[in-house]
Formats: sequence, C-alpha cells, structure tokens
Amino acid sequence: MVDQTPEGQKEMSPWVLAMTLTISLIIGIGIFFVVPQLIVTPIHHILHSDILINVIEGLLRLVILVGYIWVISFMENIKRVFCYHGAKHMAVHTYEAGLALEISNVRKFGTPHPRCGTAFLLTVVLVSIIAFMFLGWPELHWRIISRIALLPVIAAISYEFIRFSGLHQTWWIARQMAVPGLILQRLTTRQPDDSQIEVAISAMEAAIAADTGQEYVVRFNKLGEGDSQTPPLVD
Repeated sequence: MVDQTPEGQKEMSPWVLAMTLTISLIIGIGIFFVVPQLIVTPIHHILHSDILINVIEGLLRLVILVGYIWVISFMENIKRVFCYHGAKHMAVHTYEAGLALEISNVRKFGTPHPRCGTAFLLTVVLVSIIAFMFLGWPELHWRIISRIALLPVIAAISYEFIRFSGLHQTWWIARQMAVPGLILQRLTTRQPDDSQIEVAISAMEAAIAADTGQEYVVRFNKLGEGDSQTPPLVD
C-alpha cells in the first residue's frame, strides 16, 4: 500500500483540532442563532405573533446560510474545493450506477447528489423553521438555549429525511423532496477537471477497499498534479 501523505505535511495536533472545532462552533452559534434573534427581537412588539416572528427568524437564518455560501463561492480556493466536491458526487453517481470508476464514466453524471452535506444543512434550516414556530417567545437567553438544545433532534430528523429521499429516488415524492438541496448544490459544486476526478476516484476506491477489507491499490500517479495549487500526493 502506498503512503499518500504529502512529504513534509504535519498532522494537526489534538488540542489544535479541538480549539479549531470549538471556535468554529461558537462562530456558527453566533451567526445562525444569536444574530437572527438580535435582528428580529426589536420587531416582535410590532407583529404581535409569536409564530410569525419565529418564522421570520427561520427565514433570516436561511438567507444567512445561502448568502454565506454565495459569498464564499467567489473565492478562488473555495472554487477549487467546490470542483472537488462536484467530482466526489460524480464518482458516487458512477459507483451507484454500477459502472467502472473511470474518468469517461464519471463524466456522464452531473455534480449534484441527493445525499449531500449541502442538502443536509438546508434541510436542517427548513425543519428548524417548523420546529421553532411553536416555541413561543420567552426571554432571549431561553430562546437561544432552546434552539441549541433542539438542534440534535432537528439534525436527526433532517438526516432521516435526506436518507429517505436518497434511497427512494425512483419515487416521485422522494425526487421532489430532494429538489431544494439539488438547487443549492448549484452553488457548492462545480465541474471538475480530469485531475480532480482522479482524486475523487482514488478516494472512492480507498473507501471501498476500507469497507470491504481489501488492499487499496493506487491507480493514478501524481494525484492532483493537474491542479496547479494542489501538491502531488504520490512522488
């Protein structure tokens, strides 16, 4: 088996990883829970409807999510990430269709996929709108705490929603359920080049080998070489 770790690349230490995740979590809570609450709180006394104000808060959260994705999609590094994202989906489509993982076969498929993290995030936001509608309008700190506390439940429901939709794409209703996520993936996936597809194929083959207990054999030399900003994974 070939060592695929780029020479000179250091692994992130556990404490750095923990700190990164903690900071990211705090920022995420601030942007998606605290900020919408601070924006809608001043207009609550005007609307006189707890349900309506909670719906507006949820829609604002949706706008923040889509707006954030749209803004970062203009960054060059993110564009490359989205190309790899699209390549991964195309490779998954190829595998699920029972075709050989070859570039020519992968090219037959589009970049969106019904079981995608982007679709999951969107589903979490949409489900949260329904869930939070009926929580009333208690004090600010209780509103924030209740939303954070319910997040695991909402995430679980959203996961099952995505899973059901992905497993039953032959059903009309399941295909319609997947449409919003597929539309949003127009922002988070891009058409990859051949070198990026090679990386996706190699990742898929490595995952299959790990799942089946087989040895992973590298088929492509100089992985990522076609991407001038990506160092080769194999010397």
